[in-house]
Amino acid sequence: MAKIKHYQKDQIRDWFCPQPGYVLDFSNRTFEEFFEDHFETNIYADAFSEKGTSKFNRLLSFVELSPPTLGNRVAPATLV
Repeated sequence: MAKIKHYQKDQIRDWFCPQPGYVLDFSNRTFEEFFEDHFETNIYADAFSEKGTSKFNRLLSFVELSPPTLGNRVAPATLV
């Protein structure tokens, strides 16, 4: 588990949130499916709502709570 530094949070926001309130073009359903398909993870589990229930906050929680080798694979997986 790694604490995300402020500049890293900004980088994640720049990559995943082209518009305020959006994480790429994911709907709730496609966001959930992305994490199930690529990481076998239920992103809507309570463990990932620690920072809040928005998709961006769940994404940050996933990156912080996952081992670095897993969290570092999120961005490349969006390019597939």
